[in-house]
Amino acid sequence: MNLKYVVKKTVFGFEGTKKTRYVGRSLLAGNVSYSTLCDQVTKQGLMGVLPHSTVKMVMDAMIDVIGWNLTNHMSVKLHELGSLRPAFRGKSQEAKEDVTAKVLNHRKILFTPTRQFKNVLDEVSLKES
Repeated sequence: MNLKYVVKKTVFGFEGTKKTRYVGRSLLAGNVSYSTLCDQVTKQGLMGVLPHSTVKMVMDAMIDVIGWNLTNHMSVKLHELGSLRPAFRGKSQEAKEDVTAKVLNHRKILFTPTRQFKNVLDEVSLKES
């Protein structure tokens, strides 16, 4: 299997210079909807034993539980997939007292894949699209 990439023209503006460079970016063929994902899980792992609605109910519950744990400062390990943890970025301040919730922004969830999950991509070759 190949992962396809496209070459994009990019302008970098570091230190006031406008340098044009070309960068390889992964080709995205589209998005998989939540409903399609539930269908795929139903067909793949459960061989049609459980209906789509049951798989959706389980996945909805899992998302709710993951969200609850993340908002309660927990890292969530998803077996052989990886871990999720809450994070945010903030502007640096000169004094400790100046670090407030106001300067902390860009809330995000960090995903750290397991070595096993990363190995999936190690075995895939690259091909220009």
